[in-house]
Order: sequence, then C-alpha cells, then structure tokens
Amino acid sequence: MRPSTRHSPSPEVIERLAVAALHDILGASPDARVAVSLSGGVDSALVLGLIRKHFPNLNVSAISVRFEDGYDETKRAARIAESLGVEQHVIVTVEDYMRELPAAISAAALPMWDLHWYHVTKRAVAESADVLISGDGGDELFGGYTFRYEGFLSAIKGAAPTEIASPDQRVRAYLDNHARDYVPDQEKVFGPRMNFSWDDVRGVLLPYFGDNGLDPLEQVFLADYKGKLAYNFAHVSGAMARHFGIRTASPLLSNDMIRHAMGIQAAKKYDAARGVGKLPLRALLRSMGNVDRLMSDSKMGFSPDTVSYWQRRGYDLCSLYLGGGSSRTVSHGWISGEWISHNMSRDLQDVRYVNKLLGLLAFEIWYRIFVTRDLDPATRLS
Repeated sequence: MRPSTRHSPSPEVIERLAVAALHDILGASPDARVAVSLSGGVDSALVLGLIRKHFPNLNVSAISVRFEDGYDETKRAARIAESLGVEQHVIVTVEDYMRELPAAISAAALPMWDLHWYHVTKRAVAESADVLISGDGGDELFGGYTFRYEGFLSAIKGAAPTEIASPDQRVRAYLDNHARDYVPDQEKVFGPRMNFSWDDVRGVLLPYFGDNGLDPLEQVFLADYKGKLAYNFAHVSGAMARHFGIRTASPLLSNDMIRHAMGIQAAKKYDAARGVGKLPLRALLRSMGNVDRLMSDSKMGFSPDTVSYWQRRGYDLCSLYLGGGSSRTVSHGWISGEWISHNMSRDLQDVRYVNKLLGLLAFEIWYRIFVTRDLDPATRLS
C-alpha cells in the first residue's frame, strides 16, 4: 500500500469528508432517529459534534455503556453530550458483560468475549433509533493506539542511527507490543488439531512491514487497519447491525477519508514527545468550542478489569464450561486440557492469563453454537 501523494493534515478537509459521508446516509432521511455511540473519546465526540453542527434539526441521542468491572468513561461522555447540546444521553449499565455472551457470539459469528458493541446496538434499537453512528476508524487511520507506539519505536532502534530494522524485526516488535493479547506459553494453549505456529502468525503480518513505501509507524497503522479494524471492529459492528435490523455508519471510514488519512505522515498524526495521537482530529475538535478540553490524551475505551471479574464470576464460568472434562474444544483436540488445568485458579492475578481463559471460554461458546450445536444462543451465562 504505497501512498501516491503526501499532504499536510487539513481539519477543513477532514470535516468536509466526514460530513459528506454523513450526508450519504442521513441526507435522504431527514426525519431519521439517530443514535451515536459516545465513548468519551475524541472520535465519537467529533462525530457527534459534526452531526450537531451540520444537522441541527436531527433527532439525535447519545448512548454510552458503563461496565461494572472497568474504567468508567460515562461521566466524561455526559459532559461532552451536555457541551454539544444533546439532551438525550442514555447510559447503559452492564453488570455482567459475559451474561449474554452466547447471544453476542451468535450475532457476531466470532469467538470473541469483548463484544460490547452488542449492548450498544441493542440499546439503540430499544431507543427506536433508525441509524447507529460510531467514530470507528479514528484510532487506526489517525494514530490513536498511543500506548503501543513508544514501545514499538524503541524496539526497532538499531545500534547505529542509520541502522534499519528488518521486516521480521518490525513484525516481532509489533507483536511484542500486543503482549496482553497472548500468553508467554501461547504454543501450549492448543491441542494437536490446531497446529499453532508463531511463524504462521508472523507470516500474516509480514506484508504490512515489508517494502511498501511506508515508514515503520505508518506500517503499524496499516497493520492495525487491516487487522483489528477490518476483521474485528468493522465486522462486529456490521454483524450486530444486521442481527438487530438497524443501519450503521462510520463517517471516519469513508473511502475518501481513508485515502486522505493514508496520505498524512505519521509524525503529523502522533506526537512522540508528548505521546499524543490523532492530532488532526483533535485540531478539528478544537474548532467546536470547549469540547476538546474534555478530552484525555490517553486512550481508554472498553477496558474492563478482567482480573476483578475473574474472581467474581469468570472463574466459575470457565470452570463450568472448560473444566472437569466438559469442554468440547478440549475433547475434540483443539485446546489443551492440561494447559487449562494448570492455569485455572480463582486466585489468578495475571491479566494475560485471565484474558486468555476468557478467550477460550468464548471459543467454547462459539464451538457449541456453530459446531456441536448443543448450546442455545439464548442461554444466559451465570
């Protein structure tokens, strides 16, 4: 993906492209009831602000989700909604975000546990919204995953200033900065049928870090876009929309916006000295009054305290579905029962192992719904 042109970021162009994308879905429906997923971050605040500015007569509400175990951004989201003159701000409190996991997995058709978009979409439908709009794409296109960039850039520095890390070294640095997504003994998690290989994983990522005309940090943006966004977030939001029968839109992900964003140098998106990303979006947000003062420099988003959840509910759920010889994925040779037994403990404190066990629970639920077909998606986990 070699950029054909380079240009400076323009808040005016970004605004024009985002509004054009909004017109595509809202222009023909002036009476539509619109819900905006408002996380409390830059992207969703910007989208809500653009809607209020360019569609002032639109019936718009904001939806925020608060999880019992997790960082709570709803107070900031409430201040953003108030600052933008949005009176309808709905806060959905989810006490147990795994309780409806079978229904969420059935809708997404993916073995994932962090399907918070299920709750957002479900509430948008309950609020009789016709369209659900999100700020998806801002992190991947404009450099929002700041908590990983410093580590990546530090890891690829050579002994000499002119030394350039190889594509394989950049891939390894990229994976090292996703450490919470896997465990140190990852290869022991799987059974004989899985044929897990780190070489295969690196092979998937290698094209993004090869000779494509991008500097290393822009290659990270590309890998994030082609990975997490295309095969995770975008897929999940689309699947949930189809499941609940609602239209969705992500104005930061129009084709024109993608082309514009890919032509902006990484240094114009991410300030390495301050550790602040999404600089072009923040600049546009500053033109909307006091909203930018409510923003944090760090990214939080959906960040549940899974260790706390594990001790209260997670251990019992995993014991029920994965332990005691009950696991279909273990008995069918996909997952190692020995690894589960070795790591299953209510007192587990390592967030990486907690997240991995919750991921295996999601895989087990997915497997029982779509493969063995012995689990009703309407089942509540408790």
